[in-house]
Amino acid sequence: MKKKGKKLASDHDVATFWDHHDATETLDLATEKQVDLVYEPPVKSISLRLPVPLLLNIKRIAAQMDIAYQALIKVWLSEKAEEKKNSRLSSQTSSTSA
Repeated sequence: MKKKGKKLASDHDVATFWDHHDATETLDLATEKQVDLVYEPPVKSISLRLPVPLLLNIKRIAAQMDIAYQALIKVWLSEKAEEKKNSRLSSQTSSTSA
């Protein structure tokens, strides 16, 4: 950073400041780190017991697809949950229109 700015007291002060200033006055973009802002939904770790043959099969398929087996499980779970949600919604729609 080129210089430290004064501490602003409120959101209004911040808004007024940026109305009259440019970020290039306070930031040295050549030395600042680039940040990729990608939304990632919150996750929760769970323990899941699977039969060994099933886990080995999933790991084999994941290796053939060149992805981590945990990622493959998440994809499959997500696809199945979406499929069930859509089928439930379509069955509710068809039963209300009958």
